[in-house]
Amino acid sequence: MDTNQINTNQTKKVAQMVSQAEIFQSVSYAAVKARANRLEQGAIIRIGWHEFVIDEDDADVNVQMIKSRGEVEGLAAAKAFELGVDLKSMAECQRSQWIGAFFNELRDILQKWHQIKVGQGPGGDLSFEKAAYRKDLGR
Repeated sequence: MDTNQINTNQTKKVAQMVSQAEIFQSVSYAAVKARANRLEQGAIIRIGWHEFVIDEDDADVNVQMIKSRGEVEGLAAAKAFELGVDLKSMAECQRSQWIGAFFNELRDILQKWHQIKVGQGPGGDLSFEKAAYRKDLGR
């Protein structure tokens, strides 16, 4: 197996591990809480150390969390280290490529398996958003 294939498998495994972290479980819990309480735009939910804002788009009421890119990279580095990948020992170019591949995998996994959309937040931060309920249901 060539090195690129190993790195692809490693980034995918790390993304899978990170997607199961408490930070992303709290997104789903916040969506359930928002749905149960029929919270409206602008409301704030606190789950553990995480804070969510209720937002709306054309069809849905969503929960949204903003986290620093560095915080998510830290989770990735810790999980990668568990798999024997030391990001600190990589050359900067290689590390940047690995992190980029990781974020692509994480975005895909969160969307497919958790229905969490990943976007750019303010100042290079990341936003994580999950639909809590459809606007046309039960109002």
